[in-house]
Amino acid sequence: MNQIAWSADDKLLAVATHSDLYLCQTSVETKPRLLIEGHLKSIVFNSTGTLLATGGRDHKVYIMELETGEIVELSGHTKTIYSVCFSLDGRILASGSDSVRGI
Repeated sequence: MNQIAWSADDKLLAVATHSDLYLCQTSVETKPRLLIEGHLKSIVFNSTGTLLATGGRDHKVYIMELETGEIVELSGHTKTIYSVCFSLDGRILASGSDSVRGI
């Protein structure tokens, strides 16, 4: 496991492993749902729990709209992304890697 993130309302738990990203609903006993396949290093929910952002070894940031499942892929890094973080109001997403770029 690389990272775990709780949604702000504690209803969702995201788990990034060495190979995949899973989403678990904590209010019911269900099998974790596979969201993304790939080696992920960082995951974060926005403050309202509507978006989930990830970064990893493929040098891309993915932002998932949790209600629809739509995924936006952002590129620009040239090395592994180790950190993603939303601003408090959720309007800005920062990402960090050894390539010293941000989104």
